[in-house]
Amino acid sequence: MPVSESFSFAGSDLVEIIGGKIYLNPMLFFLSEKNPFKQEKREYPVDFGFPTVQRYNIDIKLPENFTVENLPKPVAVVMEDNLGVFKFDIALSDNRIQLAIIHQINEAIVPTGKYDMLKEYYKTMIAKETEKIVLKRI
Repeated sequence: MPVSESFSFAGSDLVEIIGGKIYLNPMLFFLSEKNPFKQEKREYPVDFGFPTVQRYNIDIKLPENFTVENLPKPVAVVMEDNLGVFKFDIALSDNRIQLAIIHQINEAIVPTGKYDMLKEYYKTMIAKETEKIVLKRI
């Protein structure tokens, strides 16, 4: 059975306030900041151990008297041969930002010939996950 975890929290160090605007990373502390695939060339296959799916559903309540100035665009990336899928869906509804993210690797072992594709996939995923939401005062 899949593992599911749900919780609420409050934090004071998860945003940057610059010039009266709030800069927020919507992935909060779930963020992957570094691409694990940095080598130019791969000599051996990448072994993930088993296929995996990570799903995040994040709901962020906007502070009073603030509105969204900039919201990252949704994106979907599917690797060749359906090796992996990354979906980043984000929407604003009333005073809430709703984020749904899927990161799925469908093969346990990725051959060396697909390393560059895997490396680019992670680069794209990390770039999207590190985009900030900008909030401004109403």
